[in-house]
Amino acid sequence: MNDDDSLKVAIIGAGQIAGGYDENRSLEDGGTYTHACAYTNNPHFDLACIFDLNYQKALRFQDYWHVKHCALSIREIYDTPYDVVSVCTPDVTHFEIIKSLLSNRCCKVIYAEKPLAEIPGQISEITSLSKETGIHVVVNFQRRFDSLYSQLRSLVQKDNCQLLTMNALYMKGLDHSGIAMIDMITNICGYPNKILTFNRSYNKEINEYSYDFILYYDNFNVTVKSIDSDIHGYTYHIFELDMLLSDRRIILNDNSRQCEVKEISNYAYSGVKILNDNNPVKTETGYKQSIWQATEYINNIICNNTAHVINTPQQSYNDALIAAAIKESYAKREEMVTGPNIWQ
Repeated sequence: MNDDDSLKVAIIGAGQIAGGYDENRSLEDGGTYTHACAYTNNPHFDLACIFDLNYQKALRFQDYWHVKHCALSIREIYDTPYDVVSVCTPDVTHFEIIKSLLSNRCCKVIYAEKPLAEIPGQISEITSLSKETGIHVVVNFQRRFDSLYSQLRSLVQKDNCQLLTMNALYMKGLDHSGIAMIDMITNICGYPNKILTFNRSYNKEINEYSYDFILYYDNFNVTVKSIDSDIHGYTYHIFELDMLLSDRRIILNDNSRQCEVKEISNYAYSGVKILNDNNPVKTETGYKQSIWQATEYINNIICNNTAHVINTPQQSYNDALIAAAIKESYAKREEMVTGPNIWQ
């Protein structure tokens, strides 16, 4: 595809998720973990502009990723037509930037980092503006582009499925990384009936609370815990899911880059079954390329008129309702009833 046919991209924010993670990682990894790397590896896109409040940082980003233009102000982006604008700024800035992009009608698709906004009401406003302007807003819950999760969803939702329980671990704040865990769980299991929060800890790195909570479903529950601590600072990244079914155990580990399956086997005692820990089946998930898959999805939305049904503002709104209920449950020290009537 030549430059005239390429989709023009502007990136707002020159931090880690914009490009930094792929600048510093091992080349042997083979993954794609940032917006800039995904666009660069997708021939449908042309990196046309970068903006960051730190101009020197933006210039370094421009040089590394061969971006055509480094904007002096965000106003330049609002006043220039693009096909896609990526929002990779701090969480608290997302709502105002996305709202301004929509109001100025300067692009066809906004590819925004999570969370879309800090409170559900702001997400409702974005949803309304998106419908009014015809500009699609795609939220970067990239695991939804990994086919493994649709397989897990089909498994859990089978009539004869016997999911016993599910456990999850995350870090770095409920609204930052926890919201991605909420989205992953609801993508697999649907929306919970009740929520109970039993603990919280403060992440000093991002000045945000992480919460430990339980999501209740009809026949099982999901316990979600954070490794954040009031005492310790940043330790390490973790994003894991452990599904215990009646006939197997499915574990997503290595920051959800590996899927490990343990089948049922016999034990030394007659009539006793155990999980076969000696011979688990380990495979890579699609996480390494899921952000690239997201850019391909965006290309299809723009060029092929594909309906926008993945990572919509409405899905983010539902996730935000759960996050709000988690906080309310902790404040009131009681269960919060959710149920299907609140989900849209």
